[in-house]
Amino acid sequence: MSTQPKKSPLVVLVIDANSKQGATLDWKDIFSRAQQRRVDLAEKKANDETVAAVDYYNNNGLSDEDFFRLSAKYDLSVHQANWNDICITSYPDNPKGRRACIHIRARANPLNESQKRNRTVNPQLILIRALPYGLTNRWDHRNQLLGLIHSGIPCVNSAMSVWLNELERPFVYSGLKKIQDRLGPDAFPLINQYYYSSWSEMGFVPGPYPQVVKIAHMDAGMGKMKVNTEEEMKDLGTVVGIHGDYSTSENFLNGLYDLRIQKIGHRVRVFKRTGMSWKTNMDSLTIEEIDLQPRYLSWVEEASKMNGVEMDICTVDALVCEDGREYILEANGCSSGVPYLTEEQDYLSMADLCFQRLVDNYLEKDFNTEKERDFETATELAKLRNVVEELQIQVRSIEGGSNTYNTVRR
Repeated sequence: MSTQPKKSPLVVLVIDANSKQGATLDWKDIFSRAQQRRVDLAEKKANDETVAAVDYYNNNGLSDEDFFRLSAKYDLSVHQANWNDICITSYPDNPKGRRACIHIRARANPLNESQKRNRTVNPQLILIRALPYGLTNRWDHRNQLLGLIHSGIPCVNSAMSVWLNELERPFVYSGLKKIQDRLGPDAFPLINQYYYSSWSEMGFVPGPYPQVVKIAHMDAGMGKMKVNTEEEMKDLGTVVGIHGDYSTSENFLNGLYDLRIQKIGHRVRVFKRTGMSWKTNMDSLTIEEIDLQPRYLSWVEEASKMNGVEMDICTVDALVCEDGREYILEANGCSSGVPYLTEEQDYLSMADLCFQRLVDNYLEKDFNTEKERDFETATELAKLRNVVEELQIQVRSIEGGSNTYNTVRR
């Protein structure tokens, strides 16, 4: 009776949000459904080219061959934690390839059995779905992110892109401004933004009022306020000065609606959002998917590569004004939320993106290693063959010399 070869373990860690929305997502279940979906679709694709084309678009180009090769060789294990649940020790020179040892605390509200206990994992891939830097000093876990950067573990998005492109507003704006400088304001219509390192400078605003002031690194509409007069700006400055944060300001634009351009792997979508107030990202009244225009594709493709570090998951927010002009407001990465319209498909696409990264980092590496071993073996055989041929030549030469000597003696 034949037995199947034992699979090697392959561990994926998902770092999710410490919020009500994030806590309800069971990523172990999402990865399981993504795997089953691949199996079900593979049966349909054999005789239906339309399904095959749509599947390539939705699954970030992950081929059936690569997926089944990965499933056959590795046993996938998915763990899930918040930033404040984990501690990281980095061992980049570990001989077994375990670059980091991550200790995970048990969750207060576990979603599955594995989350009920403390555990230690050595992940081969990390999906980052939350920022390590939050509203208060208690939610500052940048040391954990630095541990991921130190270890070099493959991440989606990469740990370096989270550090450079997502943690601080000046980094993001600087990256977007470089794109505008290269492409021009018509091709990349980025909104003007002003920066104040101290609250005492906030009264000097180049643009007209009203202004939209954003405090420090906050996102998702937090730490953002519409200021109508210079007096209000000075009052706000006295509040900002309590914690010593930096701030930025932008001209307030009366928009009809905003756009969210979403990129997950190579799949790009555009959503139109209309809100009850000017903060449409916090209180969207309606949301609908609209056609992807070439300029929107260009915006998000460029933004996903800003500061020289590529982001697998990226969103660009833009505002459409009453006169039809469009302004790019900001770009986000791994922590980007997904609209309820496409929530299920987006999460499955993120899982497929992780499968592709596992193929790129482990399956192809193993395949290349096997080819290298085959090449080395063939090279050694060729060397041995050359040695044998040289010895044969020497033997024939010796035998020929011996025959000549005997002839002379006779």
